[in-house]
Amino acid sequence: MELVEVFVTWDEQKAELIKALLGDYGINCYLSSHITHSVYPIPVDGLGEIRVMVPEKDRERSTNLIENYFSEEDPAQDD
Repeated sequence: MELVEVFVTWDEQKAELIKALLGDYGINCYLSSHITHSVYPIPVDGLGEIRVMVPEKDRERSTNLIENYFSEEDPAQDD
């Protein structure tokens, strides 16, 4: 099974939220990072990047779900 990246974030909570969202739709999702966030809770020279990975067959559906979920957020929350 080949995994592909569908989202990248520095926020562990956001990555977990996306993992749960995709899981609700039956899509297996894996989080990939170069460091353990509990040891280094802040980004360290770009190592804190978290990649959301899904099977190739679920790429398009996952991307659409993520885009639709975040497009519904209230823009005022970004302040």
